[in-house]
Amino acid sequence: MSIVEQILIIVISALMICLLTGLSGIERNMPDFVHVDFGLPIPWRRHTLNTIAGPVDKWELNLVAFAIDLVFWLVVIGSIMMALFLMSVKAPVSF
Repeated sequence: MSIVEQILIIVISALMICLLTGLSGIERNMPDFVHVDFGLPIPWRRHTLNTIAGPVDKWELNLVAFAIDLVFWLVVIGSIMMALFLMSVKAPVSF
């Protein structure tokens, strides 16, 4: 496997994990602000349900938080891929 293929796998898998964590929401209930945050570890999408003024249906998207979240997952997946590569160099694994 070439280095370009490895980098492509890392980028695609990090993007998939980032988007999959964006599908699972964490509901946060406060007395005057009920909302659902999407994205782990940094919420980059928010659906506001209720505020002190009353019910609301508002969606927010933070592209900077999305980019930071994507970089986080790139580092995590890249570290895992590098560890697997280094372990396979010491003791080759055949599937």
